[in-house]
Amino acid sequence: SHQAPSTCPFADGAIRLSSYPVGLLLLLKAGPSAGPRAAKNVTGTWGSVCSLGDLSLGYRRTADIACRELGYALGAERVSAGDEVLISPTKHRGAPAVVGAAEEKPAPLLSPELSSFASELPFHGSWLSCGGHEKLLVDCPVKPMRDATWQFPRCEHGRHELVLSCAGLRDRVAAAREGLWDKCAAEEGAGAGGSASLALPQRNRRS
Repeated sequence: SHQAPSTCPFADGAIRLSSYPVGLLLLLKAGPSAGPRAAKNVTGTWGSVCSLGDLSLGYRRTADIACRELGYALGAERVSAGDEVLISPTKHRGAPAVVGAAEEKPAPLLSPELSSFASELPFHGSWLSCGGHEKLLVDCPVKPMRDATWQFPRCEHGRHELVLSCAGLRDRVAAAREGLWDKCAAEEGAGAGGSASLALPQRNRRS
């Protein structure tokens, strides 16, 4: 049966975390029926963001833009992928060396439920190279980089999904807007027809 278009106001290229303020970074990719940045008739899927790109080189601009888009004015605090910490208050490209600094905290591990959930998601974003002026993560250019063998590395589940920790408090408007979308999608039964609802493992929903 034909499913009516969703009118929930989430745009193609929207992002969210699986939980706040620390969670798996997710990106919405609309289906062909929804035009660029469409705010209606979103019939796409959520996918994870791959760490390959500027983040894997230690540049924090991409993470800062993602957190600000999510409503955290202070930007990102920590970024990890797999068991590796990519960005932290003392670890990023351009950070000064700190003599006697405390040992780096281990990367936050995904729960078994969320890890299993992430393994079933496609990668919707990789090789992101934000300049720092972008308002939205989807506006950042994509610049693939070859490895030492002149191949383009592939994003691997369990190794390259981004886990993002944002700094400070979240803007209430951003949080409320996402909450309204969740409610709208649930009321429409958006999960029934491959639309853009997101059924996260219960223990990993934001508090």
